Amino acid sequence: MALQEPKMGLYHSWALGESGWNEQNDFNIVTVAALAQLACISKGVNTPPGSPADGDTYIVGTAPTGAWQGKQNFIAVYRANMTAWQMYQPRPGWRCRVVDENADVFFSGGAWSYGPAESLARPAVNNQTGTSYTLVLTDDNTVVRCDNATDFQLTIPTQADVAFPLGTIIQIRQVGTAQVTLVPAAGVSVLSPETLKTRKQGSTVALMKVGDDSWDLTGDLEVAP
Repeated sequence: MALQEPKMGLYHSWALGESGWNEQNDFNIVTVAALAQLACISKGVNTPPGSPADGDTYIVGTAPTGAWQGKQNFIAVYRANMTAWQMYQPRPGWRCRVVDENADVFFSGGAWSYGPAESLARPAVNNQTGTSYTLVLTDDNTVVRCDNATDFQLTIPTQADVAFPLGTIIQIRQVGTAQVTLVPAAGVSVLSPETLKTRKQGSTVALMKVGDDSWDLTGDLEVAP
């Protein structure tokens, strides 16, 4: 009976004439193709895309649904010939390139997180000119610049809606004349030394995720009464 090695689950050491080796060898080939030089379209995705292309790859989020239900943090690869998703359970130490974030993530055994090199990368810039905005996953290591003359509301979503990794840092800058008010979604807590508002035009504040639905807020804030 063939053995399975522990890192990728590949089969080996078949007995001479053993049946079933061809299916196991096919499994080896598609597994190596999927996981060697591992890269995915996006991470933290909970709902399988409706029209995936052959080979599309995602890191499943923490509240998966449909064909991914119960596969938190798994690697999901779509196989067109099977019209199905092939699911791979990550091992501690696995590394994956997340294409839509242009970043590498590492599996610790309980979650995917960013490595030290990513924390040193220069922040991206997200310019917002409306009167409201809800943070999204790609806002990690980003400066969200809010430019409006009408009071601006910036919503901090729950972990269930947007699975920001622990240690996420997001800067918010008041570019226009209107103050920016941070609005925690129901169930989200924000620890602030003052109010949840920027002080005036040119003020910058910073959010850091310290728990599933807990954030710290620092910076040039409006003083609490």
